[in-house]
Amino acid sequence: SRIAVYDPSKPILAIVDPSSGEVKEIRAPSGLVEIASSNGRVYGISGEEAKLYAFTATGYEEVMLPDLARAIYASERYVWVCIPDRRLVLGFDSESLEEEFRFKVSCAAGRQVLSESDGLLWILSSDYKTVLRIDLASGEKVEKRFENPVVALASRGRSVFIAFSSDEVYRLDENLKVLDSWKLPKESSIKLFIHPLEPRRFIYVAYARWRIGEVEEGGLIEVSTNGTAEYASPGSDRIWFLLPNKGEVGWAFYSRPPRILDFKVERSGESFKAVAEVFDPEGDLSKVLLALKHPPKVEGLPPRIDRFEMKL
Repeated sequence: SRIAVYDPSKPILAIVDPSSGEVKEIRAPSGLVEIASSNGRVYGISGEEAKLYAFTATGYEEVMLPDLARAIYASERYVWVCIPDRRLVLGFDSESLEEEFRFKVSCAAGRQVLSESDGLLWILSSDYKTVLRIDLASGEKVEKRFENPVVALASRGRSVFIAFSSDEVYRLDENLKVLDSWKLPKESSIKLFIHPLEPRRFIYVAYARWRIGEVEEGGLIEVSTNGTAEYASPGSDRIWFLLPNKGEVGWAFYSRPPRILDFKVERSGESFKAVAEVFDPEGDLSKVLLALKHPPKVEGLPPRIDRFEMKL
């Protein structure tokens, strides 16, 4: 996968190939405030011009909007923009850029206030407490108001994950019925990004806490971003994030490490047999190594470690 990074100082859109380190620069308009990508194409909205931008290999195309867009989301088929001052949400075909949908509804400004999957569009209203679901085929609308402000929403299939200022995350079905709920570590919601992976598994980036976390069923694990992260974006096999203070791009893989469920050593005559039970959540275990540590014969020297590949 490639990474798109907007540099307002030039201004350019830098397309980075992480495997080779190659960087391709594409001219870009000034004043972009948000970008989104889908199917290898990048889209953007400006804080200065009422336009939607769609980038090509050499530049960009423009689509005029009724007013300034304050949020953008790109799905496989559509590019969505929110225009709060006009109470409008517009949907454009991601290839032709023709307007396909126009909904006269309240919509919030910011990141993760729009999401669309499996024929359902999810919108956070301007009060930041009401979530609206629209069926794109029938036009049916269902909404629900919550007590706590919503800080992020992201859909998967016909359900949506909603994060609240109370550090809680709910998963709702298409009728806005709560299916699951989780509690994140304190102060995670100060600034939060969430990305669903499975019905009961999601990744989150707690920017203010310098943490990337994964919730699966009732379990939670976290790792450090090693700095103040910004602009998290999901890729096909990892989540990307920027470290602006360091001028770096970081990532964390979705893949979970194998776990040793059981280990024992059996003696057979003058030899020993090591047996391990290993569980790999991803189902792609390729090898298991046995490390044999030999204490040093001279005090103060490091131990010798031999490694042997075990038979699967």
